Amino acid sequence: MASSAQAAPQDWVLEGQITGERSAFVSAELPDGRTFVALRYNVTGEVFRNDTWLLDPADMTWERLTDSPMGTVGSAGAYADGKVYVFGGENSASATTVLTYDLATDEWSTGPALPDTGSFMRAAAIDGTCILVAGGWDHGLEKCYVFDTRTGAFEAAPDMPEGRAAGAMVAYGDSVYYFGGWNSSYAIQRSVFGYTLIGNYWWSGTPLPEARASMAGVAGSDGVVYLIGGTNKAGWYEANVAEVWGYDLSSGGTIIVPAVAEPARYGAAFETADGRIVFFGGHNGTEGSTDIWSLKVWDIEAILSSGTVAQGGSVQLSLSLTTYFAPEEGWYGTAYLMAGDITYALYDISALGVKGILELPISEGMPAQDYLLVLDVGADWDYDLQVEPLPLTVTEAPSIADQLQEMQEQNEALQEQLEAAQAELADATDAKLDATIGYVILVLVLVTLIVGIVGLVRRK
Repeated sequence: MASSAQAAPQDWVLEGQITGERSAFVSAELPDGRTFVALRYNVTGEVFRNDTWLLDPADMTWERLTDSPMGTVGSAGAYADGKVYVFGGENSASATTVLTYDLATDEWSTGPALPDTGSFMRAAAIDGTCILVAGGWDHGLEKCYVFDTRTGAFEAAPDMPEGRAAGAMVAYGDSVYYFGGWNSSYAIQRSVFGYTLIGNYWWSGTPLPEARASMAGVAGSDGVVYLIGGTNKAGWYEANVAEVWGYDLSSGGTIIVPAVAEPARYGAAFETADGRIVFFGGHNGTEGSTDIWSLKVWDIEAILSSGTVAQGGSVQLSLSLTTYFAPEEGWYGTAYLMAGDITYALYDISALGVKGILELPISEGMPAQDYLLVLDVGADWDYDLQVEPLPLTVTEAPSIADQLQEMQEQNEALQEQLEAAQAELADATDAKLDATIGYVILVLVLVTLIVGIVGLVRRK
């Protein structure tokens, strides 16, 4: 594991244009990464619209869908179980029933009656089938309900600590958070409320730095809620702000984030699979915005040391996570080795810093086949970064007989190498002995010669 260099500064990038001015509209993220967009108020034309679209963030293209039965402003929407559910809003009168859009059939339908009518409610899916609807104007602003999409029934949930409308509400893990908004006197608030699903109660968190309402909110996979634009004045045509706050749910602290290019209220935001926060829509004064802006907030890279591993072997997983605004204090997750819908192995991940290498042992009994390594990684245990699954093929390990045969072949090869080495050594030894004998004979000849010379000299 190692620390990373300081992340490069990031700023908002203009990505494209929306299909027309829209403010106080419905926006809902879908499981496939696209965003559902419907209903709106056109500020310049001062008209309600009922058009419906799908935005694909991969290339910022729009697909036109069937128009809704009515056009509204200030409606709330959420996706659950293949459909988008729309609550509240108004036109010449308040909407009184749930509107439902079926993605499979491209059809709208009218659902059950709302327990309370009003505008600027907020909605968030809290599991695969239920939606929490909170606050709203024209009725008890503290009222909350859980809508069961299977039965179409509303069940009263605990009231918020104080009544609110037009705040930002996001789901995160087992909790829902409500930021700012205005009260029954149109006074803009700094409050942050949290709703715990498991305990079924509301609580108060660390307030925002300033009072704020009508901002876009999105929970990032880096553990930060991004609150974009909005206003500190309740009037529809009042001035707005371009500020962006990052709210750290783990500490309640505020993170400095670059402001968007233009102030706006009642826009929408979502997160892409590659770590961008996208903001679009809304209005400022009497002008509507048609720009789409994105801000890079995190990057992740996952690499396997090999795409193939034998039974009983291991492979290394290298992970690198960079967050541009969230504190880089570490990250957590799980790696699942899957084939089809079956999980054959899982590996817990816990790392400090931004880079880490994990050894993934493969059981000897793991079936030899193709797998996908699915990663759930995040800044904490509640949220997962989007990581493309990594292919891994497990091959059969050699049988005992094959292993014995391989060992025998290796032994024979070693024996041949040993015999060759011994032969080389013997040849080298013989050559050395021959050289030694030669040296001895030469020495004897020299000695004899010297003795002869000495005797000759003496006789003379």
